Amino acid sequence: MNKPRVFDEVTKYVADHRRDFQNREIQEITDLYVTNGEQLLATDAGKYLTAMVAAGGQRVDPGVIEYDDFINLTGEYAAKVGLRAAAVELGADIATIRNEVNGRGRNEDALPLSLSDPLVTRDDFVCRFRRIARDVRRVDFCQGTFNDQTVQNFCDNR
Repeated sequence: MNKPRVFDEVTKYVADHRRDFQNREIQEITDLYVTNGEQLLATDAGKYLTAMVAAGGQRVDPGVIEYDDFINLTGEYAAKVGLRAAAVELGADIATIRNEVNGRGRNEDALPLSLSDPLVTRDDFVCRFRRIARDVRRVDFCQGTFNDQTVQNFCDNR
């Protein structure tokens, strides 16, 4: 995991240049860049290391770069996406995804549903994720993410 060198760099810049930002922009930045970022990353890193050890990985000394894990993870993420990978990323079972994709017909949101269907490129899956997640997980993808109405409208129409 890459730890940022400075956690409050963005908020300090905004504070020093307040006149360059509108109030709604300052509020959005304040909401996005939390003050306890370092603690959140440390907690997340602990969960990652615990899961890695549980999966058979080994902890390394602090400061040692885990290239093998990083390369494997990056390669897995960059690979084309099939039904099983989509199910994992969407946090849903395969049957639910099959029902939702079939229910909408074969359109730009389609995922491969059989072995004869072509896999989806990572870029295509990223573009489709928000629309598919809305149906499969029954959640508003951006709910609670942004306060500014302009940003919410943009996010909801993607």
